[in-house]
Amino acid sequence: MIQKLTAYQRALPHVRPWVALAVALVIVLLAYYGLLGARYWTATSQIALTTQQINQITRVLREALPGASPAADGLEVQRQRINELGSVFRYRSRDDLVGIVAAIAEETSVSLTSLGLGERQTLEEEGILYQLQPMVIVVGGRMGDLDRFLARLSDTVSAVTVSNISIGGLESVPTANIELLFHLSPQISDEESVGS
Repeated sequence: MIQKLTAYQRALPHVRPWVALAVALVIVLLAYYGLLGARYWTATSQIALTTQQINQITRVLREALPGASPAADGLEVQRQRINELGSVFRYRSRDDLVGIVAAIAEETSVSLTSLGLGERQTLEEEGILYQLQPMVIVVGGRMGDLDRFLARLSDTVSAVTVSNISIGGLESVPTANIELLFHLSPQISDEESVGS
């Protein structure tokens, strides 16, 4: 070993200075990239550990809140139902309803002698709130015309129910006192939007 060192010592003065500098640079670069590799390895293991912790926390939260996803799904289903029902509720105001009833009465040759609007009510069905508009009308005409009036009204406004009907004057010109209930545009109830 001493002989090798002596041999290197004798050969060293003949080596050009740039070769020594290149060897020193290679040693520095190896040390630098070795340090970067060690830091990368450490960071990779920390990322893997953090990912495992996030997965554990996510699992715990899903177990703690089992109804969160079904509630969101239920809300989306209700919104889809409302969008589908939107075409049924083409009328938005009381004036629209009065106009529809008057036009159908004229079209079916019945005389609309009286029309009264009640106070709006609210009905909740399967998580959907409906505004209900009661209306009382008195119409007169032949029985066939009264029947056509009710059929045409049902065809035009599919979300209407006849809650009461009384017919009088059968010996002359029949007169019908009809209580109607219109279902207006639906909305999701507050309880459904919270997720109950």
